[in-house]
Amino acid sequence: MCVRVALAGVGNCASALVQGLYYYRSASKSATPATVRQRFAGYDLADIEVVAAFDVDPQKVGIDLSEAIFAPANCAAVVHRPPKSGVVVARGPLLDGLTPRIRKRLGVSNDEISDTVYAVLTDSRADVLVILLPSGAQAATHRYVEAALAAGIGIVNAIPVNIANNHEIAMRATEAKVPIIGDDIKSQIGATIVHKAIAELFPLRSALLKRTIQLDWAGDSDFENLVSEQRYELGKRASKTHPIIWNQPNRDEIEKYASLRSTTSGSCGTKRRLLSASRALCSGTCQFGSNLVFRFLMHSTRRV
Repeated sequence: MCVRVALAGVGNCASALVQGLYYYRSASKSATPATVRQRFAGYDLADIEVVAAFDVDPQKVGIDLSEAIFAPANCAAVVHRPPKSGVVVARGPLLDGLTPRIRKRLGVSNDEISDTVYAVLTDSRADVLVILLPSGAQAATHRYVEAALAAGIGIVNAIPVNIANNHEIAMRATEAKVPIIGDDIKSQIGATIVHKAIAELFPLRSALLKRTIQLDWAGDSDFENLVSEQRYELGKRASKTHPIIWNQPNRDEIEKYASLRSTTSGSCGTKRRLLSASRALCSGTCQFGSNLVFRFLMHSTRRV
């Protein structure tokens, strides 16, 4: 018995996921573990099968998923090239998924097509829909969620749109006995999880974190999509800030000072995000020595 997965969005995250699924199926038992738990509820990675995928990019729609994950503007590292999957990427609803600038650059038509998400989900007999749309795609995400609820399949919302934490949607999912996981998922070892680990040092060392900075540099389409501060404020800032400050005794004060400054450059929309001004009240340099920080990061990444 396998878990049949549908992907909403065939970008870098989908590329890494699909590559990883095939890589660890064929990897030797001595390979580095891919997950914290090798088996969960009786399933392992070999039991996961991608049976459907959606996108709006004309370079991905209509071709096999094994090829679409490497189509421009995807720039995820190529770790493993999976075989032909037989899964042809379907055209999904556009709505607010992309900014006008990206639509023009990718040649994405502004015309909406008849909604086929529900039909594809049911025809493929998907068990779970994993939402990997660009950040800020509020309306598009809700369209996929409605289709999943109607089809009676589980939802993993991997982007910062309020779905699992939406009371109305949660109640409807409970009544329909549909599981929802979300909202937003951190990278395995990304800036936010490293930032969170360092922030957790403060209460452990009897220090008070007042404000903190996170500068994220990237050149993929998701960052280009976040050029608009409005899209960033629709959920991404909160999904990055709250996990970092959650265990701080003065988190309300930190949140009050949080701010956003954005600058962009380059054709790929390189984005520089300044969440807040930085200052921490620490007494003595030994309180946060480099060796201590390094050891704590190593310990934290092992247990996350």
